[in-house]
Amino acid sequence: RKPVRYVARGVLHAPAPAELRELAELTGAPLVTTLTARGAFPDSHPQHVGMPGMHGTVSAVTALQQSDLLITLGARFDDRVTGILKSFAPNAKVIHADIDPAEISKNRTADVPIVGSVKEIIPELTEAVRTQFESAGTPELTTWWAFLNNLKETYPLGWTEPEDGLSAPQRVIERIGALTGPEGIYVAGVGQHQMWAAQVIKYERPHAWLNSGGAGTMGYAVPAAMGA
Repeated sequence: RKPVRYVARGVLHAPAPAELRELAELTGAPLVTTLTARGAFPDSHPQHVGMPGMHGTVSAVTALQQSDLLITLGARFDDRVTGILKSFAPNAKVIHADIDPAEISKNRTADVPIVGSVKEIIPELTEAVRTQFESAGTPELTTWWAFLNNLKETYPLGWTEPEDGLSAPQRVIERIGALTGPEGIYVAGVGQHQMWAAQVIKYERPHAWLNSGGAGTMGYAVPAAMGA
């Protein structure tokens, strides 16, 4: 079995991070958080395998691609996550829960569509899973986790240091995150700095990362930081 929980911004909007964590720890399955969902689940948690998509980690992208079941929560299968849709997670069955019915099966057909707030849906899934585990036992995920943990160790996020003696921007952003700590609130505009901040800062709590997620929302960062 190769289940993956695909978590997006809807979990933060609900809000349902606490409910998500209960479900995640009950199942023991890996979890990815998209660009706009960073902080919905702690980066330090052993079940978190990274941010998926074109700017994501090898472990997160491969987890989705190799999965046989996607539990998709508050997501819309954005092309920045899926790439070419017909080649995305080709062997996976999809459970798709979202409050907007227009998003269900819009980009990827849902084998199990669920329309509603994930604030209510996730606890219901948790109870259903708990009942199933009590009657049939827990699934064996040891091999799946060994594969993913090997990817995390073999292909960590990194960058090439400049040859002119200057500091790499990623190192500067990483250092800001380390000095500020998890109690900080980080705001980014749109562009390369946005991706670096999403990648190298560790997000441990909801709403520590404020980001428009859009392509062209220039000017977002300053007023958002003032509001924060």
